[in-house]
Amino acid sequence: KFIPAFAFLFLIEIACAQTKIGIIDTNKITEKSTAYTEATKLVGNEIKNYDESVTQVGKSFSKKVEDLEKKKNVMSSKEYNRKRDELAKEEEELQKKFYDQRVKIDKKVHNINQILDDNLKKIVNVLAKEKNITIIFNKAATLYSDDSIDITDDIITKLNKELKSIDINSPQSKSS
Repeated sequence: KFIPAFAFLFLIEIACAQTKIGIIDTNKITEKSTAYTEATKLVGNEIKNYDESVTQVGKSFSKKVEDLEKKKNVMSSKEYNRKRDELAKEEEELQKKFYDQRVKIDKKVHNINQILDDNLKKIVNVLAKEKNITIIFNKAATLYSDDSIDITDDIITKLNKELKSIDINSPQSKSS
């Protein structure tokens, strides 16, 4: 019984010795990817403009409601109800407009992340084969790893060389 157990342990040791491990820091990759940071900066500006627009239109709309309420006592109830219904319709249209704009922005964010992810997977596979790495872990999911197995900088270099830009206005755009 001792020999088969020893043989099993020996086989496990051989398998482990042949396993080469790599680590990547995906947070660092997103921070250092020029295409990704430029694309997220552009979308960030769109989000800022969207938020400012929502705030400005919201204030303007609130003023209209406030003005109507001030005039309530000097208008006929029929006129007041008509104007109130118009404002309710306008509010509904504004909500739909802003919802649609936000959905478009969210799709851009998803698209950017998907493009980065697709390119990252390709590059990780290529580098793993080039360096004979058997398995690659995300640094965020490990408790400890020696810096000697970290291939993040290699990934960033290759990613920046291959993914020059991300077109945020093209649905499911490809790298350029």
